[in-house]
Amino acid sequence: MSQDVFEQSLLPDHEKEALCRRLLEEFGAGRIKEGGDGELIHGCLLPFGKHSNQDREPTASLNYKKLVYKCLGSCNAGGGLLWFIGHCRGVSTREARKWLDTETGVGPDDMPLSTLLAYFDAIYNPAQPDRVPIPHMDDSVLDPWLCIHPYLTEDRGIPEENIRKHKVGYGVFRVPVGEDRWVESHRIVIPHFWRGSLTGWQTRRLIKDGTPKYLASPDLPKDQTLYCQAGWESTPAVVVESPMSVVAKAHLVPNMVATFGATVTERQIKLLSRCRRVTLFFDNDDAGWLATEQVGEALEPYTDVWVASNPWNEDAGGLPDEEVRLAIAEAVPWALWERPTSVAEWVKEAA
Repeated sequence: MSQDVFEQSLLPDHEKEALCRRLLEEFGAGRIKEGGDGELIHGCLLPFGKHSNQDREPTASLNYKKLVYKCLGSCNAGGGLLWFIGHCRGVSTREARKWLDTETGVGPDDMPLSTLLAYFDAIYNPAQPDRVPIPHMDDSVLDPWLCIHPYLTEDRGIPEENIRKHKVGYGVFRVPVGEDRWVESHRIVIPHFWRGSLTGWQTRRLIKDGTPKYLASPDLPKDQTLYCQAGWESTPAVVVESPMSVVAKAHLVPNMVATFGATVTERQIKLLSRCRRVTLFFDNDDAGWLATEQVGEALEPYTDVWVASNPWNEDAGGLPDEEVRLAIAEAVPWALWERPTSVAEWVKEAA
């Protein structure tokens, strides 16, 4: 049985339509009109932009056949169903699924909730991340967060030009920390653009507040893409784990890309294989060394692979510019690289 046939057998179109109508009602949609090929047209429910005349001229639609949401209004946003639920509720994709798991009043009366969740598990299969639609939205969504926080310039020493170039900002987010408990979390906002479109953002907390250090907007395509600037494929690429490292060193290494962590997917490896040379600059820890071994082995048949010579217990974003330059300049071929037996602690000089 093909994947499409399997998903259809789990959730037929009439049950998808019932689910989508109930969700639209749950999130406050007014008049819902039927469009072509499974579209349910209504006023935009996303918390972006300032939509006008939505009662008379609705700009959004939820397609129950494809389970995708789109708005042609000011936010120009779109994504999968869990992405839509996540933004309407202000939670991650995982929390959106959890909400469906507990919100028994959302699913159609004649559809077991287990069937609905099995359907989402089929779509959000980690082995097939490209089946989840990559979200997109207008850059104006970032406007409320576009300010330069002192943490970036004073604590991290990141040039203001880099911050503006990557549209990194600051915001306060309501983050769930338990059953019916939320925290006002102060966070740095790192937008993620792919192929010229804003796909979402990653946030980093500024103080310990009981929330995770890093959070991502619903369906942020971390497994399908790389954090990078346009044109990186045409030049030798330096690969790091963290988008913050890219922001910190954009003035120094314009072709630096990040993998959103030490776990690198097959899709990301395929993207990196297009570069004529790749220098791996992962973190100096067990996870980073394992990633260096696995990614280097996967890329070696397709491109020239090197490894940065970083003797410090610090990532690229936390090192001074001269140390980053030296590590890249003294990179060794991957075939000759060996795991370090020890690393030196980097001590930041007092200002």
